[in-house]
Amino acid sequence: MKTLFMPNDNSLDRPEIQLADLSFLLKNKLVFSEKFKKNGNQNSVNIKKTNSQLVLKGKKLSDFRTINIDEKNLATIKFVSQNYSKYPAEKIWIILLCGGLSSRSMGKVNPLMTLEDKRFHKKTLIDLKIEQIINSCMGSSKIALMASISNEENLRDHFLKNDIRLPELIYTNGSQKRLSLHQPSSGELNYYIDNQNNHFYNPEGHMGVLRWLVASGAITYMNSDSMILIASYSNWGDIFNSQTLKTMQYIKSLSELSKNSIIGVEVTKRLKNKKTGSILSEDPIRPGRFFLLKQAYGVGIPKMPDKYEHVLMGTNTWYVPVKVIINRLKNYAQKSGIKDFDKIPKNILKTLQKSNSQKQLLNLFDNAFPSFPYLSLKKVPNDEDTLQLEHDLDQLSLIDGINITPIIVPSKRAISFKRIEDIENKNEIKGLLDGLNNFSCKK
Repeated sequence: MKTLFMPNDNSLDRPEIQLADLSFLLKNKLVFSEKFKKNGNQNSVNIKKTNSQLVLKGKKLSDFRTINIDEKNLATIKFVSQNYSKYPAEKIWIILLCGGLSSRSMGKVNPLMTLEDKRFHKKTLIDLKIEQIINSCMGSSKIALMASISNEENLRDHFLKNDIRLPELIYTNGSQKRLSLHQPSSGELNYYIDNQNNHFYNPEGHMGVLRWLVASGAITYMNSDSMILIASYSNWGDIFNSQTLKTMQYIKSLSELSKNSIIGVEVTKRLKNKKTGSILSEDPIRPGRFFLLKQAYGVGIPKMPDKYEHVLMGTNTWYVPVKVIINRLKNYAQKSGIKDFDKIPKNILKTLQKSNSQKQLLNLFDNAFPSFPYLSLKKVPNDEDTLQLEHDLDQLSLIDGINITPIIVPSKRAISFKRIEDIENKNEIKGLLDGLNNFSCKK
C-alpha cells in the first residue's frame, strides 16, 4: 500500500483543531473550589472534584481497590505463550504513538531526536523503532504512526528524504485549546489567552489514536479480522516478538467468545508510590471487571493492601480487535445519523474533505465510545497555569460494554525513554540496545 498521509496543512482551520475541541462537554459540569479565588465573577475550578464527576461519574478513586500483584485469575504473558498459537503478523497493524508534547524533556526527546551514541549510527528514535519492528518476527505487520499537528510535517519529510521503510499510514491526532483556571459558574467557558493574545493547544490524548483513526477514515484500510497493537514509540521494551503474536491470538479468541467488547492491555509491577501511571483496579461492588485509573481521574486514591509495596500498572501497550471498533460503530451509526455505514467508501479521505462526513464520524465515535475528557494543570511558556483537556486510552476501561483484559508482563517489556536522563543513563541505553537486538521469535 502506498503510504497514506493526512493533508499537509498546519493552519488552525484543520479539522483536527476545529472538530477536536471537546470543551463544550464541560459546560455546567465544572466543580468549583470551596474557597475559590475570585477573579471578577470567575471561579477557580476544583480539578480533582471535576474529574470525579466527569471521568468517574461521581465516584471517588477511593471507591475502587487495587488488584493484588499475585492475583491468580489474571493471565500472564508466560501462560498465554504456553497455551496459544501465534496470530499472523501480516494481519496486524502496529500503531506507534508519536503525537505527544514530550513535556518531560521540554520537547528534546521526540521521534526525530538523533542519538549521537556511535552504537546507534546517528539514527533517529523513530528510525530505530521501525528498524526494530522490521527485524523482528512482526516485520510483515503494517506500521502506522499517530502524529500531532506540530510534528506531522517533519515526520513526513523525514521519511520521504531518507532511505528507510515508509509507514503504511500517518494520521494526525486532534488538538485541544487550553482553558483558563478561572471559569464562570454558568455560560460559555473561558479559553486561556496570554498577554499577546495567543491561544495554546495540546494533543487530544491517546484516545485520539482510535478517535482519529475513525474520523480520518483510515480505519477503512483495515480488514475487520485484523488486530491492532498500540504502543508508544518511546517504549524500548522487548515487545515485538512471538509472545506478542500469541497474546494477539489470546485476545482475538476471547473477543470472539464474548458478548462484550474485549480489549487487551499489558500491565506490570510498579512501586505503589509512583505518581504517574494507571493503576489496575476493580470496583468492589462489581468484582472481576477491571479499570485502569490515573490519580488525576478524581479524589483520593484506590485502596491498596498494606502488605504490598507494588501495584500493577498499565504499560500503554494495547491489543484491539478491529472488529470491536467496527461493531460498536455499527451499533451506534443510526443514533449518529449515518446511513449505510457498511458502504463507507475506501476513498473516504477525499470524501471527507468535501462533505460533513468527518464531523459525523467523530460524533459516531463519541457515541460508540462515550467518555469525558479530564482536566490537568499545565503551564505555558510564560510559566502561567492553564487547564488541559485530554482523553486517555485508559478511559476505555470505564465505558460500559467494554471489558479490558489485563496481561501481566515483566518490566523488560516497558522501558520508557521520555527524558534526557533516560538517554544518558547507561542502564537505560542497555535496555534500548536489548530492545533493538532481541528479536527472538522462537516458540
